Amino acid sequence: MKFTNTISSLIQICRPVNVLITFASIVVAAVICIEGDYSIFRIALAGISGALIAAGGNVINDIY
Repeated sequence: MKFTNTISSLIQICRPVNVLITFASIVVAAVICIEGDYSIFRIALAGISGALIAAGGNVINDIY
């Protein structure tokens, strides 16, 4: 019970909707800006790293 509450709280403090919007924005921007061949793997990594940075920023913002 305590573990599920902790996980739920962590997900809630990261604001998953904002994180998803950040991920989608980065992926769409990369697809629009890249001409010719592009690596889906690199675009996905860029989106994931941006989403993680956004989640961390949300947590830090709530702490301070």
